[in-house]
Amino acid sequence: MTKYLKILLVILLILGLLFRFLNLEKKVYWHDEVYTTIRATGNRANVFYNEEFQNKIVSIEQLQKYQQLKIGSSDFDTINSLINEDPHHPPLYFLLNRYWGKLFGFSITSSRVLPIIISLISLPLMYLLALELFNSKLVGYLATLFLFFSPFDIIFSQIARQYSLLTLFIILSSLFLLKATKYGQRKDWLLYTITASLGWYTHLFFAVTIIAQGVFILVIRQFKKIVPFSLSLLSIMILYLPWLLVLLARRETAISLTDWAKARFDIILFSKQWILSFSSLFTDLFFGFDNPLTYLYRLLFIGLIFWAIIVVYRTKDLLISGFIITSIVVPFFLLVIPDLIFSTLRSTITRYLISSYPAVQLAVAYLFYNYKNNRLWQLILVFVLTNGLISGAMNVEAETSWAKLPSYSNKEITKVVNQSSNALIVSDRGDGWINIGDVLSLSYHLNKDVKFLLASYPAKKETVLGLINKSKADIFVFRPSKALKTMLEKNYGLLEPINLEADLYEIIP
Repeated sequence: MTKYLKILLVILLILGLLFRFLNLEKKVYWHDEVYTTIRATGNRANVFYNEEFQNKIVSIEQLQKYQQLKIGSSDFDTINSLINEDPHHPPLYFLLNRYWGKLFGFSITSSRVLPIIISLISLPLMYLLALELFNSKLVGYLATLFLFFSPFDIIFSQIARQYSLLTLFIILSSLFLLKATKYGQRKDWLLYTITASLGWYTHLFFAVTIIAQGVFILVIRQFKKIVPFSLSLLSIMILYLPWLLVLLARRETAISLTDWAKARFDIILFSKQWILSFSSLFTDLFFGFDNPLTYLYRLLFIGLIFWAIIVVYRTKDLLISGFIITSIVVPFFLLVIPDLIFSTLRSTITRYLISSYPAVQLAVAYLFYNYKNNRLWQLILVFVLTNGLISGAMNVEAETSWAKLPSYSNKEITKVVNQSSNALIVSDRGDGWINIGDVLSLSYHLNKDVKFLLASYPAKKETVLGLINKSKADIFVFRPSKALKTMLEKNYGLLEPINLEADLYEIIP
């Protein structure tokens, strides 16, 4: 390795670290992260709602006690919080977050450093996976670079959720499965079983990775490996049985909490989302959801991915082509097919496609390896990496991102409210119950003297109106339910829209 190449790699390493660690506190601490902390601290969302959404004025300090370790709570309180309120989320990451928080606190920065560290651990594992699959250091370096500068991976490494850990176990279980398939050693099958079980305890959708890995065993025609894989699969099922029983017992709760994913299939909408999702591995440049330029530009990366898959398919090594293609295609279609049958949109949710992403990055790395001596492809590689660098630099300064719905506009809301020297925010649970998380999300970015008037559902009219009338504050209304908005408009006239996208209004006397 030349001196200049070493310097370049050091510069890239520093940039990759800066992209992950800079301005963590500045970015919206969004809805789902709030729920991570509620679970990790042993609190419950229904307790928060029943105690605070009671037609009374609440301080930020009072709200955020549900974001601090509950006195006398244990690991079982975290698990029970998930069982009772969020059974489709297995407990592993939330327990890790709990232990981390007990050591370093539950601040925004502290909570986000954990997934960043996990994402960094994935980098050498990606290199080892590429080396095991392709027996090429160059492919390993390229795959690691693509993971390191992936806009998707950078954004989700800064979110206090389980997605970095999910990526880690997808890579790690794939590595041990490859080793077990190639060498047939018991320790590799054991390590595969353990890491796959941990992956499933990280996210429910790790199941699609396990299915893809089973298809891989069949595709490569390693029939002697079917028995040990079946034993591993049986062991994984037994290890996961406790949470499977939770899912069965709480299936109605799990179904009700995922009702938001129901939508009629729309080929144009779905195609847009798939283009945005897969291209987010290499670029985050965006010109508007309805701007054709967004998709024309992103299609360059989709074309690159398709060509990479074709190059992999043409290789004579069935192990390589079988692993890459099954790892990309099977998880994707395991989400698409139910979407078509049950009118859902899970395959359009970028984070739900994580099972396919490492294999996409490996395929593109192998593509550039095949054209390593081609001047044009060297320039294309520079173009791809430059997109990652530009996207990473943009993310450093960004206060929000497409990954943070429904809290996308929360920083804009707080900027408006913080201009007031005496502000009161009126809200309730909202028609979709999402305000429970977003009220807490707002509280992290508001001035400490801002107060909330949190109404029950339905609101007690006399109490709420009395508190508003007695208040000498500037009255803002945040994402009210239809019932609350109607009640306020009957008494104060039409609410003055401040930010319609964020559903923020003001009561003008």
